[in-house]
Amino acid sequence: MTAREGVAMKKIVAILLVTGIVFAPGCYESQEEPSRYAAVPIPEYTIEDYYLLLSHKNPEIVYNAACNLLNDADDITAALNEKTVKSPQKHMYAARVYGKMLQLLGSRDDRVLAAALRFFQLFGSSYDRKEELIKPLLAVRSKSVTVQCEQIRALARVVSKKSSIGTRFLENGLRSRSWLISRCAYSLVDSLRHEPLRMELIEQYKTKDDEAEKLLILTAMRHCFSDRVFEFFAGEILSTKNAKIKKCILKMFSGAEDTAAVLAWVERNYDKLAKPDSGFLAEYYEGSCEEDFSSALLAILVRHGYLPGEKFLEKVNDSILGYESEGTLSKEKKEKLDNLLKIKQELLARAVLKEKLETFAKKVEVDKKMQQDYDSAVDEFALKTGEILKKYDVDDQARESFINQLLTLKQSLAYGLSQEPDQDK
Repeated sequence: MTAREGVAMKKIVAILLVTGIVFAPGCYESQEEPSRYAAVPIPEYTIEDYYLLLSHKNPEIVYNAACNLLNDADDITAALNEKTVKSPQKHMYAARVYGKMLQLLGSRDDRVLAAALRFFQLFGSSYDRKEELIKPLLAVRSKSVTVQCEQIRALARVVSKKSSIGTRFLENGLRSRSWLISRCAYSLVDSLRHEPLRMELIEQYKTKDDEAEKLLILTAMRHCFSDRVFEFFAGEILSTKNAKIKKCILKMFSGAEDTAAVLAWVERNYDKLAKPDSGFLAEYYEGSCEEDFSSALLAILVRHGYLPGEKFLEKVNDSILGYESEGTLSKEKKEKLDNLLKIKQELLARAVLKEKLETFAKKVEVDKKMQQDYDSAVDEFALKTGEILKKYDVDDQARESFINQLLTLKQSLAYGLSQEPDQDK
């Protein structure tokens, strides 16, 4: 690299940092680590290499290979879900790993079993043919508490209301002498949406005084609960003084089989809700305001007097403008825009909120015009600079590199203005 190219590269990096194009590694990585177990990654090893180690005579090496393959579980699932195979070799190794992991479910080594079950939790979450995993997962046998917990978690990821695993396995889990196993079994009750066991757990809930035990029982009700379960939730919301229990239940409102009934209940009982509860409802569901249930709930809350903060108003306004600027929308995006418009209609009905929304709209128009003027100025400057560099015989590559640096500045205005001012200065 020449000195001139080195200077140019430094300028590009500086501009990218200013515009926010360069991010620190790992900023958007998942908070959940795929492996919960100690494992040693082998430098330069790939799926193919770890697959071969799954047949090693040393169970510790098999365990280590299985743990390292947890990082590739999503890619393996995607390869096997493909209707049209894009990469035959990738598909082949994905099928081989899948088949070998199924074999490992018969291992006599608890460490290997635990790692294989963890793999099927990650793999099974998005696998298209989940039902084929149920029988081999149910067949796992171990006295290890860790293995049994991982077995229950794996099953909870692949079963549905339509799955048939029999009540014996479920009841054995719930009645286990192990506190961990019995509490892990709540997630399986939830995934299966097992109504009789949910009702049984609700009766147990009523006899408990321990906060943690009550909260754990609620995890068996989280997804797609019935009207009978919601009737219990509604009573708890209006009677309990425990803030954690209230928050836990409020977060589950969108999981009702009949969300219209939940929304009608909120409408009827708004005045009975404590202010912290209605405030938490709004704050929690603001994060998913483009979804149908959340938008309908927020519309009710605003109609009854809730005043959202400026950040939420700005988010609604900007999101609507973003969708409208796209022109033709997909069905999914059209539904999201409709949900946002429902909320905006309720916001505009409140004078104080209408004024704020109109202020945001004016600011967006001003910012848009300012950005256009700025972009035109940068384009003009880049054009004249290019003419000057060409006049003085600067070589084409260096000239093009420098012009590209200038054009990158077009992205910096909006980014720079969006940053919070430095309070220390």
